[in-house]
Amino acid sequence: MRPSSAAFLFFSAILVCAAIFVPGSPAREPRQQSARPAPATTESKSAQKQATAQPRGRANETKVHTFRGKVEKIDGSTGMLTVSGENVPGWMGPMTMNYHIEKPDNVTVKVGDHITAKVYDGDFTTLHEVRVVAAEPAVASGLPPISYVCTARGEESILEDKPGRCPQSGAARVPVRITTVYSCLKFESFIQEQPGICPVDKSELVPITAGLYFTCKNDSQIHQLQPGTCADGSARIRGYERRPHGDHNPRHGGQLFMDEDNWHHLEGTWVRPNVFRVYFYNDMTQPLAANSFSAPGHIRPAEPIGATPIGAA
Repeated sequence: MRPSSAAFLFFSAILVCAAIFVPGSPAREPRQQSARPAPATTESKSAQKQATAQPRGRANETKVHTFRGKVEKIDGSTGMLTVSGENVPGWMGPMTMNYHIEKPDNVTVKVGDHITAKVYDGDFTTLHEVRVVAAEPAVASGLPPISYVCTARGEESILEDKPGRCPQSGAARVPVRITTVYSCLKFESFIQEQPGICPVDKSELVPITAGLYFTCKNDSQIHQLQPGTCADGSARIRGYERRPHGDHNPRHGGQLFMDEDNWHHLEGTWVRPNVFRVYFYNDMTQPLAANSFSAPGHIRPAEPIGATPIGAA
């Protein structure tokens, strides 16, 4: 069995159990925010259900949702797709994530394809019954639609298509335009609209989900959702804000997933033969010290012949 396959099988197991953080696990760190915080995205119309992850073979026992998105990248070694997904009410908000494909031999896709698929409660890593579809017509303005979100802790899952009040804090929902852009993996301040090469380290840019706004070159305090004219007569320019859950690109060459608590993120990677390492991140994909929580893990071969314990490294 290839190391990449073993890594995924093991990592699928720890997604179910690894983030059952023991009492005293690290509290959610305060989010680094600007004066206009970029709110989290997970759900539209209703709060996302915190379903317990189900084994893949039992996906048909849980609620099914329709997934739509655009293929941003294909990993030839693992068969994983990086997809810029649209909002799926009750399952996940608009974000760019890595997915495994059920029955990949039956699916032929390429970068840039628009797809639909079935997804199930509790399984945030697999796309079922993937189909390539025609792209929807672009909005006349060329801008992503305005969504309304809540930024208070515990309300990150709220995403609506109209203004209103947040259910717990009572604060007004914050308008935001959500889009997919491209950034340097290690130099996060560089963001542009199209794929390309990082000007700093010459690595390939990675897709992220960000908030689009308009500002002025000579006045960075301007932060508007509409194009317009600056005080000096120049046109406003586009700016982008990184968003919680907006970057699911692995930092160590492994596979990165969001945990079922919709806050922690985990990346699993083979460091060398017989050594598998797991990295933990917060909702902004910032690293967390892994010294206050623990989890068991096992390698699960493709053909079940027992489980082999894997030691900590």
